[in-house]
Amino acid sequence: MSRIMLVGSIAIVLELTAPALAATPYTKTDIQNSATCTNTDIQNLVCETGSYNPPNGGSYSPPTCTSTSNGNKTAVGNAFDLAPVKVKLELCALKNIIIQTDSTAVPMGFWENPLTKSTSGGRPNSYILIRSDSTTSNLKKVLNDNFTSVFKNTTPNGLNPDHTVTPDSVSLGLLAVLAHEVGHIKWHRDNIYSSLGCYYDNFVGANNAWKADEQLATSVVRPWHPDFADPNAGGPPNQRASHTDNQAPDPHASGLNPGQVRNLYTKGFVSAAAGISPEEDFVETYALLTILNVSTPPMIKLSITNGNSVMIPDNSSLSKRNCVAPLIN
Repeated sequence: MSRIMLVGSIAIVLELTAPALAATPYTKTDIQNSATCTNTDIQNLVCETGSYNPPNGGSYSPPTCTSTSNGNKTAVGNAFDLAPVKVKLELCALKNIIIQTDSTAVPMGFWENPLTKSTSGGRPNSYILIRSDSTTSNLKKVLNDNFTSVFKNTTPNGLNPDHTVTPDSVSLGLLAVLAHEVGHIKWHRDNIYSSLGCYYDNFVGANNAWKADEQLATSVVRPWHPDFADPNAGGPPNQRASHTDNQAPDPHASGLNPGQVRNLYTKGFVSAAAGISPEEDFVETYALLTILNVSTPPMIKLSITNGNSVMIPDNSSLSKRNCVAPLIN
């Protein structure tokens, strides 16, 4: 039975995976013709609603729009203009980008899996739904909020994180939100863990991030993913994929110190959220590469505590980034 997937402060809703598609579903001609997908086309996808809660069982109704706002259209259009070409094509493939005006709404991406939603043969649409504050938050705020969410329930003593982003903008922050959502859609729709040829060579195994064991097998195919702050965001204890390097801890482990938190960034992960699960690891890598491939890429530094800092990305994540990079440009 399918389950709803909710992910993080940049959250996702997805459904059980369909048969594998190519990890890079765009041809050379598609890329050359990408100019046919314009800022105007993306703005036409943008609308508003109060909030949307996908049914967990029972009859299905897709998200719908109740209003439109030129301000939100412009904000999304500006973020789109910054995006690398393949990310633009992913955004153009969406049915709608919906801004939720309810302050308690859950941000999400939603893929209508053919196995569960398009049983009548209809097109399996994808949607992104975000909170309205995402249209006014720069990248620094997005990164700080994500970090805070990861450690919401444990808050290691002395952990006072702050990101520095140069240059920064609201458009860059919104692009990060959108790219994170696209990454989750790709993880499930494209079966990244099996269709991306370099995935197991660069994310899994003795010299990589994740142990190849029964917990990994369960983790990569689970049909839902809780919020960043959820203690079981990585999965229940008996189904949670574990890190190969014990010095890079589970972000939700209790009693972490700032040095251990810093190790997440220097031992193969692009963010603390990436250490939650193999899915988040791919998605956060995809989102960061999107940001680092804009025309004027930012320099990002995370100061954790007592003057200790780390540049993002750290070289320890290079093999993962090289694996994911062909999905960006």
